[in-house]
Amino acid sequence: MDWSKAAWWVSGVVVALGLGAVVVRASFAGKYEEPVYTVVDRTKAFEVRDYGARLLAEVTLSESRDAGANNGFRILAAYIFSSDTPEGSPIGMTVPVGQYETEGEWRMWFAMPSRYTSDNLPPPNDPRIRILERGPERLAVRSMSGRMDKADFSEEAEQLEADVRAAGLLPTGPATLAVYNGPLTPGPFRRNEVLLPIERSASP
Repeated sequence: MDWSKAAWWVSGVVVALGLGAVVVRASFAGKYEEPVYTVVDRTKAFEVRDYGARLLAEVTLSESRDAGANNGFRILAAYIFSSDTPEGSPIGMTVPVGQYETEGEWRMWFAMPSRYTSDNLPPPNDPRIRILERGPERLAVRSMSGRMDKADFSEEAEQLEADVRAAGLLPTGPATLAVYNGPLTPGPFRRNEVLLPIERSASP
């Protein structure tokens, strides 16, 4: 894997708006774009964010989460770095990279850059890649550093769901691990998030 193309180091640009809402706009630290979201509320345990619609390129990991992650990354990287599109033109890397488990399968996704729509996004040649539209959606988000293995993620996801329910909110789907850094980044400097979709009702 050519991780030199994905030595991710990103930061958000935060702009305060009226009524206490905060919009985090797409930022480009180096080459990598982050999604736009609005911070709706914060608790001691998590942050509530609203995201707009996004296009995702997703692949199902044919192996276990840990064993299949490298293969899934390679499949998606071949698409976005242009070697697996009909036009042969680069799509571009964004962060974070997401992983989640559903129906007993682990899946990985890359979000497509915001300049693309379903009309102008080059289709992948690899049939293992699915292009999905996700959102708009409201997410409960917990941030942490360190290296997140499957056990760590499961523990964080379970605690986030418990905190969300304790706040009177209803989860609407599986939790996702969002990773912002490549594997060479030291653990204390790594940025990870657990994202849990919740009902778009009153915030806590």
